[in-house]
Amino acid sequence: MINNTNISQRTNQLGAAQTSPKRKAKNIAAALFALILPIVLLLFSNTLRESTKRALLLCATTVIPSLFPFVVANEFFTWSGAAETLGMPLSGIMRRVFGLSGACASAILTGLVCGYPSGAACAFGLYLLGCCTADEAERCAAIASNAGPAFVIGGIGGAMLGDVRLGIVIWCSTVAVSLLAGVILKIGRVLGGGKSVASKAGSEVFSPAAIISNSALIMLKICAFITVFGVAADAAGIFADLLGFEPATGALIRGVFELTSAADYAARCLPARQAAVIIAAIVGWSGLSVHMQTASLLPKGLSLARYYFVKMLSAPASAALCAILIWLLGI
Repeated sequence: MINNTNISQRTNQLGAAQTSPKRKAKNIAAALFALILPIVLLLFSNTLRESTKRALLLCATTVIPSLFPFVVANEFFTWSGAAETLGMPLSGIMRRVFGLSGACASAILTGLVCGYPSGAACAFGLYLLGCCTADEAERCAAIASNAGPAFVIGGIGGAMLGDVRLGIVIWCSTVAVSLLAGVILKIGRVLGGGKSVASKAGSEVFSPAAIISNSALIMLKICAFITVFGVAADAAGIFADLLGFEPATGALIRGVFELTSAADYAARCLPARQAAVIIAAIVGWSGLSVHMQTASLLPKGLSLARYYFVKMLSAPASAALCAILIWLLGI
């Protein structure tokens, strides 16, 4: 006579066995990383120590002085209601082009002017204020996360590549791809019949003191991610150089983690035009440092799935568009 209890137990064991390989693989990967990390830290302690010092110095002398005032201004702009008010005249355009509310125009413009992570922060704030739905906030954050023109045109084009025109081409390429991705996301939502989750209207109220405190916390997170992933980019670069990769590949490997050090490496090791194309791909991807900055601001209940879709699309598309523009313009 067949024992139904035994059959049930065996079925459960079989189901567990089928799902366990994924969990085992994840655990093995985590264990290997935990094993390799201290070895790397010991073998390259001097190099990584200097890398940490450079990252912290960059935060203290450049990132905080240049970005913190914009973070405070962006927080006030969002939570005071100014973003919603100023975005109202653009409601028609935003609906037709991106399928977003007029308030989201402010987040996109903020991202274009101030750079990461201001655009995404504004989109998330608008959601918490009830100015847009969860679907709109996720799509808006995906297309509002762009590098600022001052950094790309002046810092990368002028200072690193020695040609402001290349900086302009890089910035225009990445922004154009980002905005095109916004149209693609709208079409995908329409075809997929995506639902709009109601926003938390009026659930968050910020005072001036809270705005300043929140800005300081955001700035601290930004500096922490820049430091950690800046060191990770240097460590990855060391291995890329040891393995004999070409400079273009080495720059892309560094760019997986952090944008600034990767762009500087590409500018130093490659001809200017080739470096510009590689940097366009890196700026389009933005780096894990920027992704973690964005994730740290993400309100509960929202997803970054479409954000990552746009970033993965932007890397090759931005590089291709940058190369085409350089050829067409004869730079």
